[in-house]
Amino acid sequence: MRVGATMMNSLLFNTELILLCAVAVVHFCAEAFDLYTRLTDINMLLGVQVENLRVLSAFFRNNVFLYVFTILSILSCMWLLTFPKEKKQENFDDDDD
Repeated sequence: MRVGATMMNSLLFNTELILLCAVAVVHFCAEAFDLYTRLTDINMLLGVQVENLRVLSAFFRNNVFLYVFTILSILSCMWLLTFPKEKKQENFDDDDD
């Protein structure tokens, strides 16, 4: 992102992606470190209330969210190993003048 060259919708979209990923990472960590999250607020929210919702209970019983998160992490790692560098831009000027 560059000063004066980043559109507002791009900034908001990136912020939305970060916020969505934050919930998934918190859920993944709470499930992975279940022994440490026992009797905490996050265990109460994710482990009791969210897992017992009618729509999501089947997904939680079968660990669908954890499998999807793991598969996406592996695919992202493979993508980054395949295409490690971005194309360089010419005439890059990062001055605030």
